Amino acid sequence: SGVIGTEHGSRFFGSAGVVLENRPGSDFAFYERGEFLLFRPDTIEVHNPDSSGRYVPGTRVHAWKDGLGIFELEHAWLAFRLPWQVRLALGRDRYRWGPGYTGSVMLGDEAPALDHFSLVADYGRFNYQSLTAYLSRWRGIHRFASWQRVELLLWDRLRLGGVLSNVYAWDSTQTLSFFGMMNPLIPIYLEVANSGHHDNLLVGWDAVLDLAPFQLYGTLFLDNYEFIKRPQVPNATAVQAGARWAPNLPLDLRTEYVGIAPFTYYHRIHHVMYENFGVPMGHGLGPDAELFDFRLGLYPLEPVRLVPFGRLTRRGYYNRGDHERKSWLSRPGEWVPERYPSAGKDAPEQLPFLEDQEVESELRFGLEADYRLWRDLRLLGDFSWYRLEHAEGVTGESRTGYGFGFRLEYRY
Repeated sequence: SGVIGTEHGSRFFGSAGVVLENRPGSDFAFYERGEFLLFRPDTIEVHNPDSSGRYVPGTRVHAWKDGLGIFELEHAWLAFRLPWQVRLALGRDRYRWGPGYTGSVMLGDEAPALDHFSLVADYGRFNYQSLTAYLSRWRGIHRFASWQRVELLLWDRLRLGGVLSNVYAWDSTQTLSFFGMMNPLIPIYLEVANSGHHDNLLVGWDAVLDLAPFQLYGTLFLDNYEFIKRPQVPNATAVQAGARWAPNLPLDLRTEYVGIAPFTYYHRIHHVMYENFGVPMGHGLGPDAELFDFRLGLYPLEPVRLVPFGRLTRRGYYNRGDHERKSWLSRPGEWVPERYPSAGKDAPEQLPFLEDQEVESELRFGLEADYRLWRDLRLLGDFSWYRLEHAEGVTGESRTGYGFGFRLEYRY
């Protein structure tokens, strides 16, 4: 696969891989997929936040610091069927929990895959999932995360979901209890209640209402929400809502809104940030941002899909920079109340460093095309025009431009 674009200069990369699996896998499933990725270092944005090696966004840290390629093994697992409709899985994979087209504010698949073990119990209208994963280290501190999700289907039209998640560091003096959090059968809030409240506890709810051909959905995600407000402690929240119309015609219409308050995913203590290898485990927008997305899917011929789209993205002061900017530290008065997003001319008087900051706003219109040449061979392309206002928060810094991409992809 490869991409050529003009918006940020040309980018070139290609990959080849192999897949190993057993089919069918009702009682025992094995799956492994590895890819060797080649790229031009001067055209791919590369970071080195970890001393162990090279970090290409969207992947994990690799030991080949100066090479032209990396070996990716982001999908590898074993799964066993247990009695009473329970499945145990061990391995590495990406997860997305909660509805959403542009991503999930609850648990998305933007960050590198999770090394994990999980339990899934499916009883038709009721579903239980438990996931415990090892995260990337932060300054040498080992970090883990636990998730527990329940889903309930009502009247075959309304699906309700709830999630409890927790990020913690077992070798930190902040945490008093660890092994209970590794046990997927023990609710994590019972452990957090006895851990000194220094772990990062996150809670979320979502709902999907299917009124075919209409579908409505929404998610509320809370990161350190204080029901009894403490002084100088901001509430970090994320909301997501959308709708889809799919009539019995060769088209579908979709719209979605995402709003993420400042400090969400990065709140308070750095070693319990809700991120893996520097990427939030929620929505790819990150904190202090909002997104309006509108797209129309057209199917003029069986193998062809055309998608005209429009998108407005707004990013505040706390969406830029590294985790230091994105997180809240115990500095009285140095935060802005919850907004989607925060910043600019309405900044409090005690925050003079925000007085010259504006919200960055990008309006983009474009067309995406997807042509399936063969069963597993696809040709994808996109073209868009954009207008950027207050780039990087600089007042009056505006520009317009266009971008296009082209990708030939074979996936088995």
